Amino acid sequence: MKSKKALFAHLEKTYGKKVDLESDGIGDETYGRVSMIYVYDWKIFHTTREAAERDLEANGFKVHKDWSKGGPGSEIQVSYFKGYHWDE
Repeated sequence: MKSKKALFAHLEKTYGKKVDLESDGIGDETYGRVSMIYVYDWKIFHTTREAAERDLEANGFKVHKDWSKGGPGSEIQVSYFKGYHWDE
């Protein structure tokens, strides 16, 4: 499982836009020991969901394609970190 740091580095390298947890259009949540990063709309990177998800999967990231099916964003699983709701 790749880390959020690796994901953000990949997004910056691929799309030329610095990303972190404070960036507009980026969210996170931790469910027990499972952590997710959300890109709410791929338009912030000037790409489509389908193209971005293909690229992420080709580079070893785990994308949950059933999340918000038909919507503009993606849910990407990353290695555990103390994300939003980590302590619940």
